[in-house]
Amino acid sequence: MCNTRSNQLALPLPSLCHPFQKLRHIYIMEKNIQEKDDEFYMTFVTLNVEDCLFRVPRCTLESQSQIFRDMFSLPVPKSEPLEGSTNENPLFLPGIEAQEFRLLLGVLFTSAFGPQKNLPKSPDEWLSVIKLARMWEFDDIHKSSVKMVPYHSVKKSPVEKVALAFQHDIKEWLVPGLDELAKRPEPIGIGDVDLLGLDVALKVNRVVG
Repeated sequence: MCNTRSNQLALPLPSLCHPFQKLRHIYIMEKNIQEKDDEFYMTFVTLNVEDCLFRVPRCTLESQSQIFRDMFSLPVPKSEPLEGSTNENPLFLPGIEAQEFRLLLGVLFTSAFGPQKNLPKSPDEWLSVIKLARMWEFDDIHKSSVKMVPYHSVKKSPVEKVALAFQHDIKEWLVPGLDELAKRPEPIGIGDVDLLGLDVALKVNRVVG
């Protein structure tokens, strides 16, 4: 815990105690700053998900996701404030849950900065990461996250797993899922069509029927 009552910290620095020396010091500091480093001078972006604000390095999102890269490259009129530049003008990400986004960021930043405790703990949490990684084209995260969720670790029906495999591009689930459906005594029904969608249900029926 910080000690804000430290007498040592309260003492003025001798070389800066005179006002002209302070101004000269500030001027020299500003004069010596010539350029911003391309790699380690980071711009942060504020994102609003379910009215919860997240502030993360923009370059990390850009480097990992084609969708965010395209989003940040869109031209902005000079008369308008840049979306995501402040808490008062965040970039809104509608249609997703804050906890889903939190899990994705946990995976995104764990490899470089964060502790392992930020990683998803359950198959369902990993599926949330896979869903967003697929939607926003975080290809590396999608690939690594799929490995964390073996087919038989998920407590869902074969139809639900096949539906997720098609929705979130989990190719590793298709063969075991279709194999289970082929061994099922009942044919593809209305409830299955609701889960799979008509196009996928017809494809599945051709394979297992």
